[in-house]
Amino acid sequence: MNSIIAIIKKEFSPIFPKLILPLILNLFCCIILFLLFFKGIAKIIPELNNIDTKNIYLPNIISLITICIAFGISYFNTNKLFHTNILNQIRTTNLMEFQIYLGEFLNILFFTFIQMIFSFITLTILTGITINILYTIVFLLFLLFSVVFIIQISIILGIIFSNQRTFSLILFFIFFPLILLSGVIIPSNIYSDFLYYTIKYLPTTMIIEGGNAIFLNLNINIIYVIVISLLNIIFSVFSYILFKKELLS
Repeated sequence: MNSIIAIIKKEFSPIFPKLILPLILNLFCCIILFLLFFKGIAKIIPELNNIDTKNIYLPNIISLITICIAFGISYFNTNKLFHTNILNQIRTTNLMEFQIYLGEFLNILFFTFIQMIFSFITLTILTGITINILYTIVFLLFLLFSVVFIIQISIILGIIFSNQRTFSLILFFIFFPLILLSGVIIPSNIYSDFLYYTIKYLPTTMIIEGGNAIFLNLNINIIYVIVISLLNIIFSVFSYILFKKELLS
């Protein structure tokens, strides 16, 4: 356990470029999204003036930021581990493969958790929303639980794609459009027929709309929880197998 904690501490040293700077960038991102969603969209779409856009969009934006951070940091941490001399340094510690894997995963999850909490506090202050403490805690736990498979997918990509240009293409032309389609701006029930069922059961839609329902009225969709749990297990197993194989190669 001490070895795993040591890996996490090493990842956050020095603290400014590893933790403080990302929080500053997070703050900038929150302000931009606040202006876009709460000051911009509600002004140009008249129908939104009749609903509480702050309560609807707040959990969506938190989910959006958290998913993107988890996806990005997982890839770059894994890419750095396997495609620089850091791996050789870790191999000299005689840690078991599972300890290395768990240390890296917990490091990513901890970083994501910090960014998630910071985003939530920042946007709550900016919007002035009065939150329900119980709903908020359940929402944040659901969100952190849900991004586990996002982290695992990104770890897999970090092992497979050493070229960051390839990852950038996946990020901008597949991941970002998919996220925006997943209920961040327009809920899935706006669409009809085939599109509705396709978008509604996208894993990213389950995270965003599932989190939104919890934040607004503590409505927990059991199907979403089961599907996300299965995705977490499947991708965690596959990610660890690939991670271990790469360590031993």
